[in-house]
Amino acid sequence: NGLASLKTPKVPKAPLPPMDQTNARRALANCASPLTFRVAYAGLYAGLRISESEQMSEDTWRNDWLTIIGKGAKKRRIPVHPKLAKVRPLILARSPNRRTLEVTWTRYRDKYDLRTIEGTKATPHTLRRTFATTMYDEGVPWEQVARLLGHGEDVTASYARISDDDLEQDVGVVRYNRGEPIQGRLFE
Repeated sequence: NGLASLKTPKVPKAPLPPMDQTNARRALANCASPLTFRVAYAGLYAGLRISESEQMSEDTWRNDWLTIIGKGAKKRRIPVHPKLAKVRPLILARSPNRRTLEVTWTRYRDKYDLRTIEGTKATPHTLRRTFATTMYDEGVPWEQVARLLGHGEDVTASYARISDDDLEQDVGVVRYNRGEPIQGRLFE
């Protein structure tokens, strides 16, 4: 009917920033209750959304793997980081709902002034972005980060903050002459 072309195109949201390493360490170091352990450790060591951390139970945590139902009812398996495994008894001590986890996180974040790299207040999703950025910074391929997070590479790319220095370094690895002189040397 021609009206489809009149619709306003979707404009992608600017990606939310992750936490820096100092704030991530502070988030982990100050956990004092099963709920703060659940949100902070599940986000920073497994990249779980708050709704996914709510699912963690004996049934979803088997043999050092978490089996989580994510967005779009996608089932995914995530290996359990050793630091997350250490706090398993604390995390599984309670079965909170999403609202309880959100309120707990807000109080915790405000008490310890947990912030993103841009200075905004950290959300539970910030922890997930920090997980993705840290993995990328450590050289984990996009495909693997995307699989752990349970979405496509295009979405994963918006999670990690890539600095101009990183881009410069990445471009600098391109070499075609393997140390041998290029014929002509016109531009040297």
